[in-house]
Amino acid sequence: MSLVIPTTSSTYGDSTSTERTGLLRKHVLAQFRSDADLEWVGRLRAILATEEVKYINLREARLKLRRDRDLWNRIESGVAQATVVVIDPNPIETGIRLSLWRDKLTLQDVDERAIIDTCATAIIELTPVWPTSRTNSFMPFPGEPTARLGHSKTSPQRGSGCKSAEG
Repeated sequence: MSLVIPTTSSTYGDSTSTERTGLLRKHVLAQFRSDADLEWVGRLRAILATEEVKYINLREARLKLRRDRDLWNRIESGVAQATVVVIDPNPIETGIRLSLWRDKLTLQDVDERAIIDTCATAIIELTPVWPTSRTNSFMPFPGEPTARLGHSKTSPQRGSGCKSAEG
């Protein structure tokens, strides 16, 4: 599922597999206003000999880059102009897996795709969206994560694909 937000600014993004399962991805988005000074990006690409700046390359070249004080100051002030959003599914996945464990469900009882979909839904629901008026309020994530999987220890739902270890 993609979230598209039309803007008059430049947005750059990347993702990487998460540490735990590798099935979920951590996303980083950086958005710059249309009047942001991005001159440093061209210089950085030339020094790194790459068309796309990746954090890992920046991190590896950091000592070398810091020697050029003018460029390093431009990089720092340029990055400071960005709105950076990190979307990390690990805390949500951990909560889901703990909830499954509490309900005595095993990974054989739950389709891994259902966990991924539940994480994605929770991330979207937990993403703060600025209200259009002062009367709007934010909605918290409703209920236990396993309720999203169609399982509740007190009222299991048919067709959910989740079975209790108790039978």
